[in-house]
Amino acid sequence: MCRLGIYDLESPIPSEGDIIVLPNKKGRLAEFFIWNEGDGNFLQFSKLRAQAQGGVKWSAMRTADYLRANIGIPIFSAKAREFLTHRIPNDLQFYECEIYCEGREEVFFICKVMKYMKLVDGQRSSFRILSEGEKILNNVVYRSDLDEDFYIARDVEFCERLVVSEKFVDLCQSERLHIEFGNPL
Repeated sequence: MCRLGIYDLESPIPSEGDIIVLPNKKGRLAEFFIWNEGDGNFLQFSKLRAQAQGGVKWSAMRTADYLRANIGIPIFSAKAREFLTHRIPNDLQFYECEIYCEGREEVFFICKVMKYMKLVDGQRSSFRILSEGEKILNNVVYRSDLDEDFYIARDVEFCERLVVSEKFVDLCQSERLHIEFGNPL
């Protein structure tokens, strides 16, 4: 158990580190799903497709309720989507995505997290300064005083940071969703 009661989502499938690749050439997926920019209208005109890397096996992928992607967008199974939409309807928006794996396709759902809150402790975290002056998180420390009630959230400033609460873990375990949880990095 994480000492702060926050967790990282982890895929339950053995994949030798391989993941699901979401195409993001124009950056629109990251802008909409991670940085909370734009209205997502482009999703009406294109079908989302992703590719499983070689270490991801079809049989294992089909049993998972969460898959890890190359960019920080959660991918959930139809079973997880149905359950989470019913239980926490205002927290997540889902978009169908076909994932190709070993010559077959399976429908999963990429997920936009709707809650952004102050998660990262900027005073205790360490940063690296890039040549342009931009600072990026080098070693993240999460706030120890998180008292706001939430299931799943992104940090308001460092939007790539996504965590789930103990409540989310309990919810998923009550439904026996095939999702693993770890300490957030």
